[in-house]
Order: sequence, then C-alpha cells, then structure tokens
Amino acid sequence: ELYMTVENEEVKEGANLTIQNYSGRVAQKFTITDSKIVVDIDDNKYPGYKATLEKLLASHPNWNVKFLYTGLKFDSAVAGEAEVHGRNLVETSNSGEWVCSTCGTQLYDSGWYCASEKAIAYYMDPRNFFDEVNIFQFQDVNEYLDEACTLEGIKAKVKGTYLENMQTI
Repeated sequence: ELYMTVENEEVKEGANLTIQNYSGRVAQKFTITDSKIVVDIDDNKYPGYKATLEKLLASHPNWNVKFLYTGLKFDSAVAGEAEVHGRNLVETSNSGEWVCSTCGTQLYDSGWYCASEKAIAYYMDPRNFFDEVNIFQFQDVNEYLDEACTLEGIKAKVKGTYLENMQTI
C-alpha cells in the first residue's frame, strides 16, 4: 500500500497520478500491484536469457524486447567466424585466452591481434551485453528511424534514462 500527500492537486516526484475533484491537502490510499514482466523465451534452449532480461526489464518496463531467431547453432556460428584468421580482431592490450593461438601476436590492421574462438564466442553471446548500457547495440534502428533521427526524437527516446542529461561534444 502507498500513501501519498497531495498539495494543491499536484503530485511531485516519482508519481504519475492525476487526482481530480480535490483541493488543498488530501491523503490518498493506493494499492500497488506487482506487474512482473515475463520474457517469452524457452529457458531450456536459451539458458540465462530469461532471468537476466526480466531483471533488466523490471527496471525499464517500457522497453520492448523482440527476439530474432536465426536458426544458426551458436557453436557453428562461432566456428564459422573463427575459421578465417584475421576476420575477428582484439586489441593488442588483450593476451592469453583472447588471442588466437595459431596467429599469436601477428599484427593485423596496424595494431590488432587475431581473436581466439573464446573471444569470438564471448562477443557473439548476447547475454554478455544484457545491461543498461550495452543492450542498445541490439536495437533495431529501422523501427525507430522516422521519429528518432531528429534531436527532439532522440531526447524523447532517452527521457527518463541515464542518457537524458548527457551533453554532446
């Protein structure tokens, strides 16, 4: 249960309610229900997706997640990316498991090492990026193109997020 004090018919900070037909100070009683967001994905086939996304979406209930099923097996996709050395690169600050054991420290494109299968698998696994910052790499920009490609559209999309008060350089 939530109790709220209203002054001059204005609700301040954190509430999205309209109270009509009252003036002055009025105490209102509200019952809040838990509208748990359920992600519709087979947790047996895609372990770790459901719980992580549900936790993230609980903080951002207006976000909408759609899955793109490619029909590819993850291991096959990683192997396909790794078969051409130098196709996937990591910064030279990486070492050990992140660097391809076949290519070693051979430089590609003036300062990159060939990525190992483990590094490729890490970056291809979306679960490693289900957080409030990195999830946006999966956004389908075509869906939002018309309204979001203006400064006003961008401001509207990021209102209420950590990006709202960001300044441009």
